[in-house]
Amino acid sequence: MAEISRELILDTNVALAWLLFDDPEMRPIHHALQAQRWHWSATPIMREEFMHVLGYPTLSQHFDATHNAETLITAWDRWVRLLPHTPENPPHPRLRCTDPDDQCFIDLAITRQATLITRDKALLALARRAHRDHHTQVMTPAAWPQTCADALAAS
Repeated sequence: MAEISRELILDTNVALAWLLFDDPEMRPIHHALQAQRWHWSATPIMREEFMHVLGYPTLSQHFDATHNAETLITAWDRWVRLLPHTPENPPHPRLRCTDPDDQCFIDLAITRQATLITRDKALLALARRAHRDHHTQVMTPAAWPQTCADALAAS
């Protein structure tokens, strides 16, 4: 039986849903990361995007004493396994995301054979082809707990 990757790629919006908004759908992922059964990988480009999004006025209105740009970057850094760079040789055939800002997430997930957690429609539209052509899962936070249980049971 093939080794099951326990590596996650979280797009910026689901990271914010967890770290800023304490979204209940993200709690199973939080618990798996906390128990070190899974890990979250990202690249410096993803960190830059996260920092950029924290500057949006519509987001900053949700900041308070415990949740502000500085504390969120610190939390991101705490949980992420930062890789040195985005893959130089993306997978072929390369899946093209209609949103160029999200291309780094699908490229990294496929290259690392990691599970991409997203609610982004452009990334979710690639899920079937990512699975069929690259054996990579792309799913919502709500779908992840069942997949996680299946993966753990199979190992």
